[in-house]
Amino acid sequence: MIFRLKLVIKINFLHKLMAKKQKPRSLASLLAQAYDLLFKVFFDDASVVRAFVRYCLPEEVRQLIQTSYLHKAESAYVSQYFGAALADVVYKVRLRSGACRIPALLLFEHKSSQPTTPIHIQLLAYMLPVWRKNERERKRMTPIIPVLIHHGKYPLKKRHLREHLPCKIAVLERMTPDFEFVLFDLNTVSVVELREHKELEFLGVLLLTLKFARRWEELAKHMPDILSFIEGRPVGAREERLLRAWAIFIQKVLAMNKIRSEEFKAKIPRTGQEAYEMMLELYGPEAAEMIADLKVARIRKQIQEEALRKGKEEGLREGRQEGLRKGRQEGFREGRQKGLQKGLQKGRQQGKEEALEEVVAHLLRAFPGWSAARVAAAAGVSRTLVSKVRRKLVEASNNGHNGEDVAR
Repeated sequence: MIFRLKLVIKINFLHKLMAKKQKPRSLASLLAQAYDLLFKVFFDDASVVRAFVRYCLPEEVRQLIQTSYLHKAESAYVSQYFGAALADVVYKVRLRSGACRIPALLLFEHKSSQPTTPIHIQLLAYMLPVWRKNERERKRMTPIIPVLIHHGKYPLKKRHLREHLPCKIAVLERMTPDFEFVLFDLNTVSVVELREHKELEFLGVLLLTLKFARRWEELAKHMPDILSFIEGRPVGAREERLLRAWAIFIQKVLAMNKIRSEEFKAKIPRTGQEAYEMMLELYGPEAAEMIADLKVARIRKQIQEEALRKGKEEGLREGRQEGLRKGRQEGFREGRQKGLQKGLQKGRQQGKEEALEEVVAHLLRAFPGWSAARVAAAAGVSRTLVSKVRRKLVEASNNGHNGEDVAR
């Protein structure tokens, strides 16, 4: 079960854990996270990206890319190149120019609001590490095609980097590095244009959903158009994964805007109501399960890191004390070394045990209806430990505590 939780999707459900450290997040921030999530799930699919290359890139760029060779870069590859500055999505592609076949990278950056800093700077943070690595390995520069997909509230004006200088001085403008990037702004793309290309398939679903997600009544109005892209198509494992992500997004947007499902359905034209209800009936219930699984994974990771950190600190303190005590009998240096090793080992073990109990405690609080077997499977622990933590929570509740320190 724990391995199944290693999903690409990254939803932050730790607001209770972080309430003391962070300010409450705004609706705009939560919506931006939901947009980013849907985008990454869909663009993780090579067929969706291939459709984007064929129908959405400028002709001069599209002609360069050999769409038969298009592979998503694995996370380890992306981390190796980009380090801490991780791009949204990176694909390995092959460019064709005459008889030449050139390996290159297709870099996608997604924005659901107006960038607060020049987009060139952010793109350069992704591109420069690639070229530095080329230099270290004495290779030629890897061509990179940067693509910005934008669906903010207002159209994005494409500007040169030099336009961000505080004053217009020709010599300074010439000294400022500049480059082009592909801008695909959904504000400038009409529904009619998209509807003409039914072969967009799931890309059409994504683009129309993102275009109207900020205005839920418009989203409902265009639901027939959205679902028409996949009408009558066979549904396999790939289609189910994308449809589940789409169902999660729709439910999330409605919940954030405090819109009841019945109210949303009432705004959908009659021609699309049946298809929409069928989609939610098939994939809606599983959306809650997937969200729960993601929540489990994030809670587990957060608590384990914190508990291990505390365990190491306690181990060091205990090790020093034991080392000093044994030093009187075995010699200060040898005793201190053995004490530190023993203390660290004990601290790490204690940290792991506390982490597991914390995971179980948070699961029991987050999902009170779950059985002991289900909690045990999700946390990767025994039912005995689940029962132990449940008793501690009950005792803490009876004693008037909030149960936050139950596993400590």
